[in-house]
Amino acid sequence: MNAERIRLRGRVQGVGFRPTVARLAAELGMSGWVKNDSEGVELALGGDEAARDRFLAALTAGLPPLARIEEIVRGAVVELPINQGFAILESTRGDAAPSATVIPDAAQCAACAAEVLDPHARRFRYPFTNCTHCGPRFTIATTVPWDRARTTMHAFPLCDACRLEYEDPSDRRYHAEPIACHACGPRVTLSRADRRAFATDSMTMLDAVDAVATLIARGEIVALKGLGGFHLLCDATSSEAVAKLRARKHRPDKPFALIARDLAVIEAYCELDAHERAALTSPAAPIVLLAARQPAPARPIAPEVAPLPEGAIARHGMMLPATPLHVLALRRCTRPVVCTSGNRSEEPQVIDDDDAFARLGTIADWIVGHDRPIHSRVDDSVVRVVAGRPRIWRRARGYAPSPLALPPGFEGVARTVSVAAAGSDLKSTVCLSRARDLVLSQHLGDLDDALARAAYDEQWTRLSALFDHRPTVVAVDNHPDSRAGAHGRQRAEDAGLAVIEIPHHHAHFAACLGEHRIPRDAAPHVGLILDGIGAGDDGTLWGGEVLIGGYAHAERAACLKPVALLGGDRAAREPWRCLYAHLRAEASWGELVASFGDVPVIARLRAKPTDALDQMLRTGLGAPRASSCGRLFDAVAAALDLSFEAQSHEAQAAMALEALVTPEALGRALAERAENEIYPLPAPLIRAGERGAGLPYLEPLGMWRAILGDLATGASHALIAARFHVALAAGLAQLVDKAVRARIAASLPIERTVALSGGCLQNAVLHQRLVVELEALEFRVLTHAEVPANDGGIAFGQALVALARAADTSHQEDTSCA
Repeated sequence: MNAERIRLRGRVQGVGFRPTVARLAAELGMSGWVKNDSEGVELALGGDEAARDRFLAALTAGLPPLARIEEIVRGAVVELPINQGFAILESTRGDAAPSATVIPDAAQCAACAAEVLDPHARRFRYPFTNCTHCGPRFTIATTVPWDRARTTMHAFPLCDACRLEYEDPSDRRYHAEPIACHACGPRVTLSRADRRAFATDSMTMLDAVDAVATLIARGEIVALKGLGGFHLLCDATSSEAVAKLRARKHRPDKPFALIARDLAVIEAYCELDAHERAALTSPAAPIVLLAARQPAPARPIAPEVAPLPEGAIARHGMMLPATPLHVLALRRCTRPVVCTSGNRSEEPQVIDDDDAFARLGTIADWIVGHDRPIHSRVDDSVVRVVAGRPRIWRRARGYAPSPLALPPGFEGVARTVSVAAAGSDLKSTVCLSRARDLVLSQHLGDLDDALARAAYDEQWTRLSALFDHRPTVVAVDNHPDSRAGAHGRQRAEDAGLAVIEIPHHHAHFAACLGEHRIPRDAAPHVGLILDGIGAGDDGTLWGGEVLIGGYAHAERAACLKPVALLGGDRAAREPWRCLYAHLRAEASWGELVASFGDVPVIARLRAKPTDALDQMLRTGLGAPRASSCGRLFDAVAAALDLSFEAQSHEAQAAMALEALVTPEALGRALAERAENEIYPLPAPLIRAGERGAGLPYLEPLGMWRAILGDLATGASHALIAARFHVALAAGLAQLVDKAVRARIAASLPIERTVALSGGCLQNAVLHQRLVVELEALEFRVLTHAEVPANDGGIAFGQALVALARAADTSHQEDTSCA
């Protein structure tokens, strides 16, 4: 019997796709087979052409919840035995590099969540319950195609009862690879961190998992092993417990994420709109940043959870349980619980039970582990809804490693060039290009710590092995001191591969273009890139740039005013240095004292070693100049006494500055904007003889005089913060417009489309105001959602730039040969 051989690509492995195909074939009386392989799913389908068309239409209309078909290729013919039914065949790997994907871990589905709470169910209170619609995927996968033997569950043979479910086409666990039960699956262990003996019955009448709620209620800190690593849990309403966790973890100020047993608890503590509710309850189950409810409940979240200046709008990162283990552990917790990464400050998240005792034993009082190994370390994802759309800030559990489609025009080069992109030192990720898409890794942390760098190396190796990725070129950041860049260069040297250096802000620009699938051969676009510090292509430090170009090339067309970084890297840690440098870039110290000597912040600066600082400004030694938007935010924050002396985590001062912008203050600043009463930020040209001569830049002299004037007259800090955000957005939009008009005047091609990228775009007030201001100038605005605007998207952009340059080189070689 002849049958049609059909190839399906997309999210088709580990989602119950083969069982769905088999059930549908049985319903329609179709013969054939289906199997996983290294490209996705392949099936042979008997019957006439009309019947096969009906089958595919029904399949695409009734996909499993986690499945997505991206490509269907039909046409090949295969011979089937006469009267054959329909079978699920063993998976095959093949010789080619895999193009299939392993889907992200998915939060427990409603059926599994209900099952573990049903006393009559076989899996009552089983913490590792899952089915084809939910459960671990990426964190346990060791290679593709997706089969139990290629996961860390291979060590747990199915019992007879689970085997019956696995082989029953009518069961939702039909060919669900990670399934298990009390009889055959992984088990939880509860231990004291000091390994001393204890009696469980003093904490629970049920099991070790239920004991977690008692321990949290007693003010204890519990290390709990989740899908991609350990979490540290404690009572979020207890100042004493949270302070204890901060002291032990050496994390003085950075906000803690929270978990709640259900939406009702979250709604009691935070405001929720439909987009935020949908994000919380999605299969990704990320941390979602939410505004605190006012007034607070009778037992509020402890202020130590997210320290903020007085009058600031509190936001909390909330999530729902992603696993039955968390569901069961939090069942009796009626208040939010701190749920932060299980690590010591700056170190990678712990994933191994024995390592938990060594590295978390001085932080946690109790350790809840289990014997299901974690193959890939994955932290919790972070999302914030801005302008009515969820924006991924940290792409990890639930999202990675879902491939991102190549934009049009990359198909040819991607078949012959394979890029491994090293990403950035902060919020590091790696990106692997394939023939049809790009695999952006999970968030791998910051690379300041030696253990973090080792974990970064390990996860890069594991991701490459998982997809059998064989790069032909390595893309790195062009900063000579980049740790990620050094690692990428070493990998390239070891493998004898070429290295392509990509300017940091060009990678940001390309990442936003790529997320929106702008074609490779499109006319030049505009990029507005706002972040902390990155190496420019002219040997200077950038951080607030207007770029014009595309994937292969981009040129700087405008910038923020370059200002000295007093003390180099120390300026990013001590905001007062940024403030002094910004003020001195506009006026002499004598002028500042004479005009604003009564302003408290000037008095505080007078106590600093101004003579030594002025010497640094004169000579430039230890004070490189940078057009950094992040350092501008630090300077304004310091002027408002926010983290004036130091900030203990990245963007602490900028986050506090945004949090000061109340709706009332923003409303007044916008009313002033409508009357053109705004902090002045003109855009003159850089003078001849200076680097970048002729480019427009934002001149903040008038803005600083206005801010100091407002401080002198006692204006509220909330209003000053709002005025700054409104003025900066308006000034940046005008800067973009001026750069584009200059391009048009020179009769050069340009699209009136602006791609916004960089960590500063995580600021919701700035983000929304920029979109409004740019659209008012008739620009189309592209913003990030699936790819982080921060450095978590750098590797994605690097890969696209490297591919585009390779394509251009190939085209030039073809032309020269012709």
